[in-house]
Amino acid sequence: MESACIRRGRAAIDTVGSVGKTAGAFFLLLFVLSVPFWLLGLWEGTMLPAQLPISALQAVCPLMAAVILAGWHKGGDGIRDLFKRVMEFRVPGFLGWYLTGFLIMPVVMLFSYAAMRMLGRPVPEPDISLQAAFVAFIVFFAAALAEETGWTGYVTEPLLRSSSLLTTSLILGSVWAVWHVVPYYQAGRSASWIIWQCLFTVLVRILMVWLYNVSGRQVPVAVLFHTMINVTYVLFPVGGSHYDPAVTGIIVAVLVVAMLLYGGGKWRK
Repeated sequence: MESACIRRGRAAIDTVGSVGKTAGAFFLLLFVLSVPFWLLGLWEGTMLPAQLPISALQAVCPLMAAVILAGWHKGGDGIRDLFKRVMEFRVPGFLGWYLTGFLIMPVVMLFSYAAMRMLGRPVPEPDISLQAAFVAFIVFFAAALAEETGWTGYVTEPLLRSSSLLTTSLILGSVWAVWHVVPYYQAGRSASWIIWQCLFTVLVRILMVWLYNVSGRQVPVAVLFHTMINVTYVLFPVGGSHYDPAVTGIIVAVLVVAMLLYGGGKWRK
């Protein structure tokens, strides 16, 4: 007869394999669905506002991948469960984490602006209208909701079942960064800009997974934080001009390191 230890070991292997298949299927389908948007981005002169390429519309792909896979595995119930998780707002008791998700990036961008001024960079005075900020928030909230339905609502939880918070963050952040490379290139960004922006992307995914975890595994907190990443990016400091991912990335890196040191063993669980 098999010992209890052997049975537990096999169960653990099965769990890891199942998680790997779930994440792998999501990542593969995500990239396949993104290809048509990358091809659209090859058309010259097809740019969206705020210097975004047309391929940025790939934001709908994580939603599409999550819905397809949830429906494939569990039918209509799987899709309903997915959207129930994504739309589950539990503000009472967690308001502070919603505020944190909303404020982190504005504060980071303020420090970025101050750092660039101290370094003697030729950055203009901020010129941000409330109307432009509101429109940007609505547009990017919709985009973040589509993205985080896949990244946080579908694939984060399975990864957390077999990996630590930090490992999950690094896996998601790395794939998320690679997924953005084509749109960055099509926007005319330099290689150094893309490398720093990819580093920034991994770092903010660490923050996002942390917010998701400390807020009681609420997807809307991640959506709010993701929204503010894009809002502050396109408004900095005048209609999205002069953003430097190297400066902002270093500031976020300091924040992440401090958080990892403060969290201690929690990040290894």
